Amino acid sequence: DAVALPSGEVGPMGLDLDTTFGDQGLRQTPENPVAGEKIEVEVFVTEGANGEGGFLAEFTWDVQELSFSGFSAQDVFAGAVTLETPGDGKMTLSNVILGGLASKDSGSVGVATFEVAETFSGEAQITLASGKLGSNDLTIGPGAAYVVIGGNRDVSLTPQQASDFDGDGTIGFGDFLQFASGFGAAKGDANYDSRLDLDKDGSVGFSDFLSFAAVFGQPVE
Repeated sequence: DAVALPSGEVGPMGLDLDTTFGDQGLRQTPENPVAGEKIEVEVFVTEGANGEGGFLAEFTWDVQELSFSGFSAQDVFAGAVTLETPGDGKMTLSNVILGGLASKDSGSVGVATFEVAETFSGEAQITLASGKLGSNDLTIGPGAAYVVIGGNRDVSLTPQQASDFDGDGTIGFGDFLQFASGFGAAKGDANYDSRLDLDKDGSVGFSDFLSFAAVFGQPVE
């Protein structure tokens, strides 16, 4: 199935996966990331920042997929001090320029960094749940309200490559042990491993077992 990317009006605050200052329109990672990889998400504004002393941005995400690593204000609010208010799958970032005001109306306001979790299923979203410029609440346009991490369906592996879980070049007993350890797990379970979910339906089940068995004993092509 195709990944649902954001569409519609963009602004006055939004998210972009190209960290070049301003909105470059990149709403999905070009490649599927792996566990431990860092993902940078730019927060940008299209208008209304000039003369304001700070901004607020609230992120939400699935903790089974990602973890929050940090945030750095820049460009429009360069030098702003950031205070973090964490929650379960949520982070509110309050950013203020001490003794100063923004002198630009639009551009980048900062970059948030996330880390891909060991339980990453292959696709996740980071959402800009709310935002403020100064004391003004913003209505986030749907066209940049979230970004998609992973979810690229054009990454094609041969059946043998997909089932070589231990990477030794052959589909053997070591791969079977890994598959068996995750059999029956579904997305959200602690032992769910997206590599074992060969049909990508969100669980490691009988159809995955059939696919694995079909290439057992074969070398990676």
